[in-house]
Amino acid sequence: MESQISHQDIKVAEFISVCIYLAEESGKIIRDVWKSGVLGKQEKSDDNGPVTIADLRVQKNINENLHKLYPTLAIEGEEDQSTYEKYEASIKPEDIPLDFVKQDQLDQTHANRISYLETLKDIYGSETNSFPFNSFNTEKAVVWIDPLDGTSDFVKGNLSAVTVLIGLSIDGISKIGIVHHPFSLENSELGKTTIGSLEHGCFQMFYDEKQTREQHIQRTLSPIIPFPSDEQPAEDHKLKVATSISHFSNQIKESLDLCQPLEVSRIGGAGNKCCSVALGLVDSYIYPQFGLKYWDLCASESIIKGMGGHSTNILLERLSYHRTGDKQIKGLIIAKNPNYHRLIVNRFQTTFFQNVRKLF
Repeated sequence: MESQISHQDIKVAEFISVCIYLAEESGKIIRDVWKSGVLGKQEKSDDNGPVTIADLRVQKNINENLHKLYPTLAIEGEEDQSTYEKYEASIKPEDIPLDFVKQDQLDQTHANRISYLETLKDIYGSETNSFPFNSFNTEKAVVWIDPLDGTSDFVKGNLSAVTVLIGLSIDGISKIGIVHHPFSLENSELGKTTIGSLEHGCFQMFYDEKQTREQHIQRTLSPIIPFPSDEQPAEDHKLKVATSISHFSNQIKESLDLCQPLEVSRIGGAGNKCCSVALGLVDSYIYPQFGLKYWDLCASESIIKGMGGHSTNILLERLSYHRTGDKQIKGLIIAKNPNYHRLIVNRFQTTFFQNVRKLF
């Protein structure tokens, strides 16, 4: 008889604390690899782009530490275990602070957001945990990891596009996201970490590798004000749309032309584009073709949810993150709030969705 797995309960504040540390230390690994000048770039055999030493070392460190801390927590990462098992983990679980994020702070922000969440109940009503969301069980939980999102940009030196993505899904729904930029847009000498969930909203803080461990622990999470859920763009609003810089195609161009008037920003990295929406640099992120995977979007969508944004695939279905299947996202429409998403859908019109459905 097979032994039954004894699933564990994990405190949300502890899990976020762990993932912040892992993401930021992973960012340091990425910075070290870049400074060394030895990236070890290889092309993946499945034609999914390049991989570097940094990708593999980060995947090894995150996977090994999460497994040691939470042995019953399922982990899915972009890189296959056979490609990184030769590397030694430089991050040790005993060094990870488990209480950097305080549950009291999360509970307070959740309480403060309850009325705001009411305005989004048509979109997320079935997804919100009852107050407070302070723990989860590993039985239906999966961590989705992209150790270095934007590898193509990394090898080209477009460093501000690079992110480390750690996302948690529960029963197929994105719940918590940690997105770390090792080279922040504001100052490439500093990293920047964004944390988000539907229940708790979004927070940011900078990371300086020159600071001591004590200085890192003393940092505070800075809340980001979410987008007004009732903000209504004019019908002729010139949409600011982020889309791919390295995978731009005629299909993307023709699709975006249907959304005129618009201003297109070709930006590297899925996590970076999602953060561009979350920080109000663009109104939306549109990617009307295959190419994105669950590990690209689980953390990123959690940030979008925290800001009150709206995400669907190109067929207007809610995104989901189940371990079964090919883990492909069927295109993407992300907008800063439901009204902006509705404007994009109206501009595409029925004919577009009828035609694009044939491609998926």
